[in-house]
Amino acid sequence: LSADGEELATREVRIAPDETTSVSFLIKPPETGLFQYQVKANLLPGEATAANNSATFQVRVVDKPVRALVLEGKPYWDTKFLLRMLTDDPSLEVDCVVRVTTDRYLWRRLQLVKPEADEDVDADEEQTAGDESAQTFAREETVEFVDDVGTILQDMNRLKDYQIILLGREAESYLGGVAVENIREWLSREGGSLICYRGSPVAEPDQKLSRLLPVRWTTGGNVAGNESRFRVQVTQRGDDLSWLRLGGGEALGKLPSLSASQATESVKPLTVILGRGVQGTGTSPVLTYQPYGTGKVVVVEGAGMWRWAFLPPEYQEHDPIYGTLWQSLMRWVV
Repeated sequence: LSADGEELATREVRIAPDETTSVSFLIKPPETGLFQYQVKANLLPGEATAANNSATFQVRVVDKPVRALVLEGKPYWDTKFLLRMLTDDPSLEVDCVVRVTTDRYLWRRLQLVKPEADEDVDADEEQTAGDESAQTFAREETVEFVDDVGTILQDMNRLKDYQIILLGREAESYLGGVAVENIREWLSREGGSLICYRGSPVAEPDQKLSRLLPVRWTTGGNVAGNESRFRVQVTQRGDDLSWLRLGGGEALGKLPSLSASQATESVKPLTVILGRGVQGTGTSPVLTYQPYGTGKVVVVEGAGMWRWAFLPPEYQEHDPIYGTLWQSLMRWVV
């Protein structure tokens, strides 16, 4: 492991045949900011090429919460459970806007606040409170109904307040005017991350929005009765990413199926397919991402993922997967 040409640490690893060997380094950058590291494996006797023996990684260190904005076109169970999971993460502050009628929106702000100290604490509790691994946090929630949300994405200065935007379905009302152009600039120049967490955010994306997304969908969509159902199968590229491996990996295929209302027509040339949807004898991309400038765009297909957070008894061993998957994804895009 090295940084700026200086070797920082070395590991000796025994590599077994037909197995994957994991190596980890503990990194403690001295300050906040973006840091770059190189990992290199020495060439073994008889190894055909050293071309894939090195890789570069970036680590971002922050000292204040990451801000996420969730935009949804209707109240859905998926949004309810996603928001519950996001607010369990002490590194995130979340704003959530849900369209409830044609011209009425519910805006929830869930900000982190320092928890008040409890004066009546016994010795055991004091020891726990001093342990960094047992830190607690609290949130302050404000709720209001608003008539116009156009300025959220059309005001570039407000958009820069967020590092992550999560788009649900039927998000057309948020993407008018200069909103898409602002998102494009926010992705490419500000290093933001756009996550479409229920497939296509609109029924028929316009040309500007389509250029940002890693996949193209068939237009018009299917009626609710004809939604296709699938289970997620992680690809080799997906398994290479630690956040997806930590977030469930092969176990994702054992969880309840998801539904898609629009079929994937094609993927962009630079798209990385991390997961495929298995339905019958066919597969289609359901977890994809592409870099866009200094940012990322991620598409997660399928409605009904809330069931992963509310598993029946036969799936209880996989209960932590839903939260781990999303929290790992949040850290990866940041």
